[in-house]
Amino acid sequence: MKKISILLLLLAITGITGLVHAQQWEQRADGFYKDGQLYTGTYETSHSNGQPESVRNFVNGLEDGASNYYNDGGKLIEIRAWNIGKKHGTWLKFTAEGQKTGEANYVNDVKQGKWFIWDEKGTLRYEMHYTDGRKTGNWYMWDENGKLIGEKQY
Repeated sequence: MKKISILLLLLAITGITGLVHAQQWEQRADGFYKDGQLYTGTYETSHSNGQPESVRNFVNGLEDGASNYYNDGGKLIEIRAWNIGKKHGTWLKFTAEGQKTGEANYVNDVKQGKWFIWDEKGTLRYEMHYTDGRKTGNWYMWDENGKLIGEKQY
């Protein structure tokens, strides 16, 4: 009976170890892997308190679509846009109170279009422009009262 108990215990430990191993998530140079295979699907992580930390979508190991990030209180603080592993679309940042603090735009991993930065009170502080990753156009800077304090032409 003692040998059977030890055998069952060993099988249980081995099974648990196999289960943990089967759930391994790994980032490699060519993408994200789960169970040794390039991952396709939604991957969710949680903070230690159980609140969501991130919800990310993958196709063949590469991020694709929106990836959402949350603070430990469960509030959305960042949205990233991807297309087959490349930054593509609008990226947004928020305070825990939901105030937008950043907006950036990408096309195929390259900065493109208007970028904005707001302070935590919602005052626009910076407006920037990019064309094919290069600074272009007029860039503006405002003070905490919304008064234009700087402008630069690229």
